[in-house]
Amino acid sequence: MDDSLKSYQGNLQQNQSILQNNLGKTYFQDSSLGPELFESIAASSIDGIFVFDKDYCCLYANPAAAGYIPNTIKTAAGWTLFDLLSDSAPYIRCWIDEIERVFQTSKRRVKTNTLSIHNQSVFIESVFSPVLNAGGELTAVSLVLRDLTDRMRMEQLLADYEKKYIEICKQSPVYLYRTRIQDGKLLECSKALADLLGYSNVEECKSLHYSTRHYVNPGLRKKLLTKLQKKKKIKRFEAQIRRVDGKPLWIETSVELYPEQGYLEGTIKDITIPKVLTAIELEILGLVLKGKSNKEIAKHFCRSVRTIEDHRANIMSKLDVHNLVELALKAQAFAKP
Repeated sequence: MDDSLKSYQGNLQQNQSILQNNLGKTYFQDSSLGPELFESIAASSIDGIFVFDKDYCCLYANPAAAGYIPNTIKTAAGWTLFDLLSDSAPYIRCWIDEIERVFQTSKRRVKTNTLSIHNQSVFIESVFSPVLNAGGELTAVSLVLRDLTDRMRMEQLLADYEKKYIEICKQSPVYLYRTRIQDGKLLECSKALADLLGYSNVEECKSLHYSTRHYVNPGLRKKLLTKLQKKKKIKRFEAQIRRVDGKPLWIETSVELYPEQGYLEGTIKDITIPKVLTAIELEILGLVLKGKSNKEIAKHFCRSVRTIEDHRANIMSKLDVHNLVELALKAQAFAKP
């Protein structure tokens, strides 16, 4: 192994903070690492690791680094970056420039860009860090190359999924929502839910609605969060809430907790009808929605027409509707899955 590299490794303890920033704490947890252990860890890394001196001569390159240099270079060390300029690797000039800046400033530099390596496009994070000798003199620069291509593709897929989710959420006839765990701020919702809560549109609902302010019993949200912290997913949790205009609703929610993202999301079902109506009122409501007249309903129950009229008035009052159209819409909302 080159004497310069041995000196670099022999002073590992003095350069511990630099190496941790450069290669990550995964590689260097113990400041007492010796040269042999250093080389063993670096050799097994999937990141490409180089060390260059002031003349841009390669003092060290681990096995993974071979993937970033042209095939014309056969040895792990002893060549210079200038030897590669004539090859089809335009990023080599960038390496030279960045290494020069580190020698000038003694400061770590990080670059992220797309490189064409062996005719393949890859997204690479390049970290250039100063390497000091025992006397504190800057004698070399280490370069760590981390392939972020798969991660970037995954992040793009997640971003695309999020965009599609938001669009589906807005258009869905189902009462969909996503709220912030911390304060109940509504982050996303469907138009159907915005209508149910009494807002004029989705954007107004997202801008103004905090679920914590609309529970009739505020303690129920704390109870819901406690259950979610244990199970992560809850089905058919019932609560009474208020619309933006103050009118009460009974809802049933199925919800899942996403603690790392800081939100919870789920669906809501309006269960006001079975919560506030009696058994006979529910049956009368069903007959009304089938188009039965008061006289027909009275005959069905063997009751007077006046009694049926009183029941219908109670139904309209309890559901806060004023005509058959509103009543039908309310019943339709309850029938949603």
